[in-house]
Amino acid sequence: THEAIFPILRLILPKLDRERQSYNMKESKIARVLIKMLALSAGNDKNVLSRSYLMSGQASDFGDVVYSVIRKYLSHCKTTLSIHELNTSLNEMANRNNEAEAEEILMKIFKKCSPEDCR
Repeated sequence: THEAIFPILRLILPKLDRERQSYNMKESKIARVLIKMLALSAGNDKNVLSRSYLMSGQASDFGDVVYSVIRKYLSHCKTTLSIHELNTSLNEMANRNNEAEAEEILMKIFKKCSPEDCR
């Protein structure tokens, strides 16, 4: 049925989703949230995430860079995020009022995902 497949399609084809507004999130913001979530101190992994958005579109893919860092810290994590929860969170992200809310929503999503889901 349409109701069953639509939540999956809107995740697979986000550019065709006309019901949800843009998230207005750049790689730099996502990297900052991940650094905060993982409590990364100054060092290699923090530097990799901090600079990865500068490399996006070049030799490395942002998702691969994120995966290479977070798999070290979250390798034991199992996904507990359902498609419904993800779509609800993405709706919240699109309709948020400020950047603090964006961080909170991203943190909630990332804490329920395995490293492979963030790739």
